[in-house]
Amino acid sequence: MFVVTAAHSGEEPGLQPEGYSEEEQESEEEREQEEEEEQEQASEEDEEQEQASEELSEEPSSPAAMLDVFRSIPTQMDYKGQKLAEQIFQGIILVSAVIGFIYGYVTEQFGWTVYIVMAGFAVSCLLTLPPWPMYRRNPLKWLPVQESGTEDKKPADRKPKRHSKS
Repeated sequence: MFVVTAAHSGEEPGLQPEGYSEEEQESEEEREQEEEEEQEQASEEDEEQEQASEELSEEPSSPAAMLDVFRSIPTQMDYKGQKLAEQIFQGIILVSAVIGFIYGYVTEQFGWTVYIVMAGFAVSCLLTLPPWPMYRRNPLKWLPVQESGTEDKKPADRKPKRHSKS
């Protein structure tokens, strides 16, 4: 069933099935060469991606740079924002507790009540704990710094207060 082929033009002899023509052998060799080229191209692309990722990873990852990133995140919330956050928090907790109680009562599963209240708590934390921009719409207006003359006076220069005897 297999035929031994002789070496043609520097090829190694090998076993091939009967009826296997030289044209089929050449087309198979071309396919193998194309596959090798595709593998080479893929390996080159992989190398380029690795180089790009190395360049990105060379960004400053020092603790000082990381602190600058954290310091750039706003952490303040104005008084009206605090009030709004508290109202949203309480509203979500109340609504989730009512929904959880009703659903748990209907299904006769107290566990669902707890799950729904916990989900409401998680949603309310997500909406109210970070200082979202809606909580920073009314920033405080601080008075400008004034230099006062009372700080410069010495205690001896001040007149003592006299209490009247009545």
